[in-house]
Amino acid sequence: MSEHKLLASVIIALIDHRDQYMKSIQSFRDQTLENESYEIIVACIETAPELDEITTAYPDVRIVFCDHYQDHEMYNTGVENAYGQYIYLTECHCFAQPECVANAIEAAKTQNIDCINSNSTGANANRFAEMEQTLFEIDVERWKASPRSKLSLRGFLIERISWDEVGGFPTEYGHFAELMIGQRLQQAGKTFGYADLSFVAHYNQPSPKTLIAKLIHYGFHECHSNHYFPPNDPDYLCEEWQWYRDKPEEVSSITQKHQRRLRWLYAVLMISPRSTPWFFSYYRELWETSIRIGRLKYLSEMAKPDPLFIPKHPAAA
Repeated sequence: MSEHKLLASVIIALIDHRDQYMKSIQSFRDQTLENESYEIIVACIETAPELDEITTAYPDVRIVFCDHYQDHEMYNTGVENAYGQYIYLTECHCFAQPECVANAIEAAKTQNIDCINSNSTGANANRFAEMEQTLFEIDVERWKASPRSKLSLRGFLIERISWDEVGGFPTEYGHFAELMIGQRLQQAGKTFGYADLSFVAHYNQPSPKTLIAKLIHYGFHECHSNHYFPPNDPDYLCEEWQWYRDKPEEVSSITQKHQRRLRWLYAVLMISPRSTPWFFSYYRELWETSIRIGRLKYLSEMAKPDPLFIPKHPAAA
C-alpha cells in the first residue's frame, strides 16, 4: 500500500470514453479541493491513442498502465499507485460538479460511512440517452432497498484502508465486480450510503446500436460470472443460466426468438418520438432483451466441445 501523502486520489479508467474523456478530466481538475491535497490518475493500456492529447493538455495528471483493456483491472492498478487517504473512482464519460469530491469526503466523515456513492444526473444528447438515465434512477432506488450493497462506477468514494482490506475489484467477475466488492465490503462490516451534495453527470449512450452491443457484452460476462456463485443460489444466478445451462439444445432457438424481437424493438424505437406512451417500456424491453441475448451467447459457447472463456477452477461449480 502506498503511503497516504494526499487527502484524495481520483481514479479514471480510460475505457469507453465516448469522446468525453477530456471534459471528464477537466471537471475533476476543477474541484474545490486544494490542488495540493489530491491527485488525478488516469489508468489505461500503454497503447491508448488518447495519451498524447491527455499528457499534453494535463501534464499534472498521473498516467498508470494496465496490462489488459479491462475497466476493473484499470481501477485496481490506479488504486495500487495512488497516494490518497480517500479513493474516488469514476468513469471517463462522467463530469463532476466542482464540489463533488469534497462533498463526498464530508459526507463520509459526518455520516461515518465507509463507502459512499455520488448522486448522478444524466448528460443526455437525445431521447435514447434520456431513457438510460431513467432506467439508472429506477435501479438506484432498487439498490437502496436491496440488502446487497453496490458501488456505482459513475462515482464513488472509499477510504483506501477499506479498499485494501478486501483486495480491490475481483476482476474474474467481469461486470459484476462492482456487486462482488460491495458484498465483500459488507461482509467486512463496512457501511454504504449516498452523498446528497456530491454530483456527477453521466454521458448516457445516445446510440441504440452501440448500446445493444454493450448490453450483449454485459450479458455475456454476467453469465460467465455465474461460474463463481453458489450453484443453486437464485439471488445471484441469472435466469438463463438456471433455465438453459443443462439444455443446450434449446439455446439456439431461444436466442433466435430474442434476436427477432430485438430487431423489431430497434426498428420501432428508431421511428418513434419520445412522447409515444409506450416508448419507455419498449426501450426497457430492448435493454433487457439485449442482455438476455448476451447470456444465451455465453451458454452457446459453453456447449461447444472446447469452449473459450470457461474458468478452469471456478470458485463454485
